[in-house]
Amino acid sequence: MLCKEFSIMKEKQKINLRGEISGLRMQDTGAVAQPASLNRMAGEALHYLENNPNSDLDYECRFAIYPSKIPYHQPFFPPNEYGYDTIAIADTDLRMQMVWEPMRRMAGVAEASAVERGVNTRALSYIREDGCVHTNPAAFTGCPVDGIWLSPWGTAYQLVYLCDRYALTGDESLLSPVKTALDTLWNLTEKLP
Repeated sequence: MLCKEFSIMKEKQKINLRGEISGLRMQDTGAVAQPASLNRMAGEALHYLENNPNSDLDYECRFAIYPSKIPYHQPFFPPNEYGYDTIAIADTDLRMQMVWEPMRRMAGVAEASAVERGVNTRALSYIREDGCVHTNPAAFTGCPVDGIWLSPWGTAYQLVYLCDRYALTGDESLLSPVKTALDTLWNLTEKLP
């Protein structure tokens, strides 16, 4: 089965670090500790958000990033027709979409960047007529699966995002997809045994 093959591959990935790290210690520089700055920390987080998505892959985000490995971006599962890093699809990108604007505001950046707009467009493209997110389910099945499925997980992320946007902007048009998605999910739960 594919899942077993991928768990073997994950074990092999653990040994990718070349060399050894030893003898680490803190150096006393005599510098006075600076107070924590939430704005600066938000700026650092924003730097990560800006540099994670791959614009060449329609702003697909990366889940499997390992700074100490070569290559540093090595997906858990081999790329397939659904994406390069399939765990990130309708998971990492939706999480990033939710935190981008608050992080940007905390960092003092007024306007959305091209990357933020690209991730937002990608994330909203998962929503179908039923108001729910439909995507390949690798992020929540734990192994590659064929097809596009309705994702309650992804839908929940989009509901949070749309409700936050409504609270921030008062844009009434954001409520229609929320209501549609909630109606769809309610109808699905009524069919459960």
